[in-house]
Amino acid sequence: MKNLTRTKVCSFCREVYVPDYKNFIRSRFCSTSCRSRSHPSGMKGHKHSEVTLAKMREMRGREKHPRWIIDRSKIKISDRVINDPLRKRWTYEVKMRDRWKCKIDNEDCLGKLEAHHILRWKDYPELRYEIKNGISLCHYHHPRKIAEEKELIPMFNNLVLTTMYCV
Repeated sequence: MKNLTRTKVCSFCREVYVPDYKNFIRSRFCSTSCRSRSHPSGMKGHKHSEVTLAKMREMRGREKHPRWIIDRSKIKISDRVINDPLRKRWTYEVKMRDRWKCKIDNEDCLGKLEAHHILRWKDYPELRYEIKNGISLCHYHHPRKIAEEKELIPMFNNLVLTTMYCV
C-alpha cells in the first residue's frame, strides 16, 4: 500500500513536518511558536520609515490621537447599550409578547427576529424600555432607513395594540 502522508519543511526551523490535510497548501510552519518567532511584530519583515517612527513617538498616548474624543460623554452609546441588562430584558419581553414571530407575518419573512423600537431609541429616551414601544420583526421587514421607519409608525402601533388586547 502507498504511503499517503505528505510532508513539508518548516519555513523557520527547517524541520520536516506533516501538516493537517485541509491546511496542506497554506501551511508554512510546523508549530505556532515557529510562526510567531518568524515575524513577532506582525509586519512580516516590513520596517517603518524614520518619518513614520517619529510620528509614532510624537503621538504616543491616546489623548494625542486625531480620533480621540475629549468629551467622553459623546462616545457612541451603542457600545454601552449592547450589554445593557434592561435592553436585553426589554427585547425578551417584546419577543415573548409577540410569540417569537414577526408581526408582519407573510411569505417574505426571512432572517433573524429583532425587537424594534417603534419610536426611536435616540429621540424618546423615556420610552426606551416600554414594551408597548416595541415590535418583533424579522430582518427582512425591519426598516432600514429613518424615513421608512417614520412612515411605518402608525402601522406598527396598530399591530402592537391588537397584540396587547389579544393576550
